[in-house]
Amino acid sequence: MSQMLVSDALIEQAMTTTGLDRFDSTSYREGLDVLLADYNSYDHPEPLIERMRGGLVQSLVDRLKTTDYLAKRPELLTRPVERPLFVFGMPRTGTTLLSNLLACDPARRSALTWEIEQPVPPPTTATLKTDPRAIAKLEQEKAMLAARPEMGKYYRNSAVYPNECMFFMIHDFKGLALESRGKLKAYRDWLFQTDMTSAYTYHKRFLQLLQADAPGAWSLKMPSHALWL
Repeated sequence: MSQMLVSDALIEQAMTTTGLDRFDSTSYREGLDVLLADYNSYDHPEPLIERMRGGLVQSLVDRLKTTDYLAKRPELLTRPVERPLFVFGMPRTGTTLLSNLLACDPARRSALTWEIEQPVPPPTTATLKTDPRAIAKLEQEKAMLAARPEMGKYYRNSAVYPNECMFFMIHDFKGLALESRGKLKAYRDWLFQTDMTSAYTYHKRFLQLLQADAPGAWSLKMPSHALWL
């Protein structure tokens, strides 16, 4: 039997990593517990377990940092997310192309790959594509494509391109991005019948963080929004 992943241990690791100990709510805990109960019921190779552990801890780290930043700037939570435009639909129907096209409009705001991965501190409008974190991510992608040039045939992402809401909604441990990480039928069944209110509440908070010093009318993309909106 492969080693077990334990919620309390992952939370403790995230708190130790950040030096923070306060979440905005406990809503994340149910999804995390359901996910791990299902994941631990199967055997997994050690490298996959460590990859799963790292991803889950990172989601907890990001939520802790988001909570801490918003606590220091509570006025951000009074700023509305006004009339966001959601792009969703069946996979392979052009949603990524449409999302990237909308991002070309300077009047609109998209959640970029690099800032989803490293949201604190949030960027300014002037540094959305020049922040050192964005440049570092671009260099990583450049190195990856140099090492594996065949990926250039189908790799269409970029540090400074929009990415999907699922990559920050998983901070609440509700989303198909988690269901796809293994044979997780019990988690999937739970996900399709659970109340997603807490995930969308956190979704709004995360956007309020990102728009702190880089406001705009949001263009957001995730095909599976169609399941819940």
